[in-house]
Amino acid sequence: MQQYHSDGRVRSSGVNREFLREKTSPAEVVCWSGATDSGTSADVQGKGIAVGAMSYAFLSALSESLRRAAITIVANRM
Repeated sequence: MQQYHSDGRVRSSGVNREFLREKTSPAEVVCWSGATDSGTSADVQGKGIAVGAMSYAFLSALSESLRRAAITIVANRM
């Protein structure tokens, strides 16, 4: 299995087949990023703290979804 740096260059791997067999499992992984691997993103103020716009929007949407789910659960129990 070849691994790549963020700039597309192939990097060497110290991971052997035994490690992969014992420590991994099949998965579908999705990753969103608001900055490059070597960069940072702090373009929004969230509660007085500089945060990345993407992270702030994602966590805000997740919080709203969880709030709505909690309200639905409570409403269904009444």
